[in-house]
Amino acid sequence: MTSINQADAMTVELDDLEIARLEFQRGRFRLCIKFADYWLVKHPDDSHALELIGLAAVKSGRTGRGIAALEEAALISPLTMESRISLA
Repeated sequence: MTSINQADAMTVELDDLEIARLEFQRGRFRLCIKFADYWLVKHPDDSHALELIGLAAVKSGRTGRGIAALEEAALISPLTMESRISLA
């Protein structure tokens, strides 16, 4: 019984935005966008998710979607330097 409790304690649940960030770091930009989109359904004004989608979309060749997401994120909060460079 102890081993089951230890396994439960070690299980970490990641939310969709954390998964999106991990996928971005791994270079899996389409999966990043998918999980960030899931997050945005519940949190439509999350500028971090929009910025992540923008960067991932630009890196995956979906420039139009990337620019739109970055512009939307910029309306909510200031962009990071990387995002400002991508938008330029």
